[in-house]
Amino acid sequence: MPRFPIRFGIQVGPQHIRWSELLAVFQLVDELGFDTGWTFDHFVPISPGGEKEPWVEDDCLEGWTTLTALGALTRRLTVGCLVTGNTYRHPAVLANMAATVDHITNGRLYVGIGAAWYELEHRMYGIPFYDVRERLQRLNEAVQVLRLLWTEHRANFQGRYYQLTDALCYPKPVQARLPILIGGAGEKVTARIVARHADAWQTWGEPAVWQRKIAALHGHCRDVGRDPAEIELVMGAPLVLAETDAAAEQRLAQLAAQRGFPLERARMLFLAGGPDQVARRLQEYLELGITHFLFNAVEREHAMLELFAREVMPRFRARAA
Repeated sequence: MPRFPIRFGIQVGPQHIRWSELLAVFQLVDELGFDTGWTFDHFVPISPGGEKEPWVEDDCLEGWTTLTALGALTRRLTVGCLVTGNTYRHPAVLANMAATVDHITNGRLYVGIGAAWYELEHRMYGIPFYDVRERLQRLNEAVQVLRLLWTEHRANFQGRYYQLTDALCYPKPVQARLPILIGGAGEKVTARIVARHADAWQTWGEPAVWQRKIAALHGHCRDVGRDPAEIELVMGAPLVLAETDAAAEQRLAQLAAQRGFPLERARMLFLAGGPDQVARRLQEYLELGITHFLFNAVEREHAMLELFAREVMPRFRARAA
């Protein structure tokens, strides 16, 4: 049964940031020994309250273009877009984009994809925003289109939403199996698509929530005849790390107030604490079978990332070795 190494990743939403600053964060985590670095797939900044809040008219670098440059300007970091909105691009276009980036990075790419959710953005650009059911059906077809184009000489597919006729996609990816990561929380439909087609599932929640999600995934894997050990489990959470628990709690309270969150909710959503506390919380997730920890670098603080690499990461690297 496949087993995955323990991985640590950082997502930096390329909003409210200059290119030089974003590159500096990615090159820092590359040097610090993080495993993965992720952008997001949005065209306008996302407010802390989601689409119900007005967006801020500020810079937002396009995710895949930025990702390509970041991959070329780092040395060992595997890069990805967390996650590509399937509605924004035909999957055949995405397949060619991803194969190209896999070559530019010499095989350092995850293809993150999801059903898409940001209705405001769709309305702004006149992109059709289908109901949840159709978006998930389209995602189910899209991941099949991606895999066919990466593996078949001439790909053919006749789906309800997407069709391929003797379609070419060259060059093929560098990686023998270019990994598809599906992001999403749904336990009925999304988890079933993961069980059928994905190499990794990125979702979020407290350990009890994860237990339920993992049970749902295993059930879908039984139904489709797949070993769940083939699917990497990826936990996403914002990170607030400080030298002490008290300092982290103080910063967490400030962030919660800025975002209009109750502090208790922030404690659930964020991975916050001093090095010992953060390590204990990571261990809880590791015991559930989660091996890839993907942190949203809320403030892009170099000192916090350096602290994690110095005080937390080695504990898990030594254990893996």
